[in-house]
Amino acid sequence: MAITRAAEFLDLLQKSQLLDPEQLGEARRLAARSGHPRSIAESLAHDGLITRWQAGQLLAGRSSFLLGKYRLIELLSRRGADAGGSANVFLGEHVTMNRRVALKVLSRRISRDSDSLERFFSEARAVAALDHKNIVRAYSVDNEEDRYYLVTEYVDGRNLRQIVEEDGLPDFPAAADIIRQAADGLAHAHQRNLIHGNLRPSSLLVNEQGVVKIVDMGLARLAEPGDSGDSDSGDSDSGDSDSGDSDSIGSDAQADLRDLGRAFYFLLTGRQSTGLDDILQKRPDAPGELVRICRRMMAAEPEDRPRSAEEVSRLLATWRPPVLRGKSDIASDRDRAWDGPIEEEAEASLPRIRIAADVQAPIDAKRDDADEGQDARPARRWKILTAAIGAVSAGVLLAVGILWMIGQDPEEGDGPPARTQARQPAGPPQEPAPIRPNDAPPPEVDPPEVDPPEVDPPEEPPQQPPQEPPPVEPPPV
Repeated sequence: MAITRAAEFLDLLQKSQLLDPEQLGEARRLAARSGHPRSIAESLAHDGLITRWQAGQLLAGRSSFLLGKYRLIELLSRRGADAGGSANVFLGEHVTMNRRVALKVLSRRISRDSDSLERFFSEARAVAALDHKNIVRAYSVDNEEDRYYLVTEYVDGRNLRQIVEEDGLPDFPAAADIIRQAADGLAHAHQRNLIHGNLRPSSLLVNEQGVVKIVDMGLARLAEPGDSGDSDSGDSDSGDSDSGDSDSIGSDAQADLRDLGRAFYFLLTGRQSTGLDDILQKRPDAPGELVRICRRMMAAEPEDRPRSAEEVSRLLATWRPPVLRGKSDIASDRDRAWDGPIEEEAEASLPRIRIAADVQAPIDAKRDDADEGQDARPARRWKILTAAIGAVSAGVLLAVGILWMIGQDPEEGDGPPARTQARQPAGPPQEPAPIRPNDAPPPEVDPPEVDPPEVDPPEEPPQQPPQEPPPVEPPPV
């Protein structure tokens, strides 16, 4: 029943318990201005008070948005194991914890069938036992009257189909990494005898951190011992067909590998695989090794495919594209295992640098100080010894020069006074001349005691005849 009056829309909005009293007052003010239910719903959705899906449900006359402890926010998808669809997937939020989850709600037809319901419980228990970063985790199974639902992890991301439609084809390293992560998740499930059975590009989500998550594992079937059938895997959902055949869903691990190969083909070409198209027709620059891996995964005969999901992961982990190295390639090198010791690889990766001698000398001196107490090389010892001898010789020569200058007579002029008195002829004692403060002789400093090497003494300068002292007038009485 479509809502045509604003009053009816406000009554349903109040029953839904989607808004608090203050937000309901805002909705009434909008109704007073607009008067049309669709305008009110669009304004509330634009302001983020309700979602567009909730607005559509209200306009359709529905007011129930609670499922047990969860409030329904969005319809994420219609999924199921048969063409009619056996479950709807909703985005829900815990009413008290405010934690967002995915709610896989079974149809009433499945809920009323005891065999189907028991199979759903069995698969839910198997999925809950899985614990892998590349598989969506299952939390619990619950029911509201005759409606049963599975509570799983909510992945805030996009599936492969959305990525290709919105961003275009990913580059080859990104495509290989997505399929490698999905293979790791499948390997974990296959080891516990749980298969997906309906893997498609829309079953692989990539979150904002680039982590791949496999969804719909709750709709897979347990692999029975000895079951090795290999039937084609088609896309049963209307509007999301990934293959040209219509055979039954695959029931073993090899069928999952072929479905994963088809998802790989979709990432490389953006098209669905019919088994006749060649990847190189769409991507002529695709590396040959990567093309061979994808073809093996999609092989018609199981014996021509990789033996397991672990093998697929190894093939893609060791693959390196023949492209120019960029930032992504350099960053991926950090995750590679080096063949030789770390020290050799680190030294080989650094460029050779020539350092000037005057810059290298202080570096060598610091390095020598750090190596104190260890055995030094003979060449370094000789350098240190030579430098020490040179320093001692320079000190000795300096001391000899100072001693020689002390023994000389002062020259005439305004030079500094001599440190030793000149010999004067005998005569009556005379009073010394007054000493001005600026003429005070500097303090004598004893030269350092250094054993001088054997050095020829310098030639003595010729003796000058003594000079007559200037007459000194007696002081006034």
